Amino acid sequence: MKQELQPALKKSFNELLSILGSLDEKQINAVPFEGSWTAAQVAEHLSRSYEIIEALKVQAATTERPADEKVETLKAMFLNRDVKMKSPAFILPSEKPINRELLIKDLTIKTNNIIQFLNTEDLSLSCPAINFPGFGHLTRMEWLCFISYHTERHLYQLRNIYNLITTKNLNTMTQIVAYLNFDGRAREAMSFYQQCLGGELVLQKISESPMAAQMPSEMGPRILHSSLTKNGLTIMGSDMLGAKTNTGNNVMLCMMCSSDEEVNSFFSALAAGGKIDEPLHQSFWGATFGKITDKFGIHWMFNYSKN
Repeated sequence: MKQELQPALKKSFNELLSILGSLDEKQINAVPFEGSWTAAQVAEHLSRSYEIIEALKVQAATTERPADEKVETLKAMFLNRDVKMKSPAFILPSEKPINRELLIKDLTIKTNNIIQFLNTEDLSLSCPAINFPGFGHLTRMEWLCFISYHTERHLYQLRNIYNLITTKNLNTMTQIVAYLNFDGRAREAMSFYQQCLGGELVLQKISESPMAAQMPSEMGPRILHSSLTKNGLTIMGSDMLGAKTNTGNNVMLCMMCSSDEEVNSFFSALAAGGKIDEPLHQSFWGATFGKITDKFGIHWMFNYSKN
């Protein structure tokens, strides 16, 4: 278990620091959509949870049970993204903007300390003075597994935030992006394109979005939005078309606009002689958004975000 845990933690910590390092001060504190944490808040939440290591160094005792007895239960809980979890108040992030440089420095120190603890301490010892809600007392091994699974859970959230924030930044220059619609096969298709083309793939399920409450529960596992990015190339996809997909409506052109004037102008011009499928409106992710079918039968989406 220890041999598997070390590379898993290192990989997660490296990705965490890489994502944060690729965002500037404004991006790291930008809210991707209403009700969401910022990337900085997710990272600060993780940083505060990592402080458990200091207590584990001094509060330990021998135990009769296996050191990894509760690992699978912890894994099932924290890696099941269909289960909504509420953070304890003492590790909730700040509501104010967070200094990017200090945050990354703090996380670098804490993640290094965790790896050092894993390599040097007896992980079979229990921590009787610390109670994990619903689990009781954990061993050091189980606490480290919790850190691993908790980090992995929030990395998924960070990837989605990164995608939304960096997509918004495309608005500095107008771009047209291919948007593909699938009837429940978006995950399979986008994963296939990643295998073929490489790049970073981000997937967001309906159950993980503000739209979850408005949709039937069986729609929860479907993909609300996905993006595959590599060297300036972006392909987006979704299971959320509305009508049944067929040749002609399963590929759309998404116009990423750079101003209010532009999104309104392009929308009106391309809709002339065609059909407005979804009027321009404020979407839940904070952008002006709408859809049309032009007079040649080509489907268009329009997106403009001020942030």
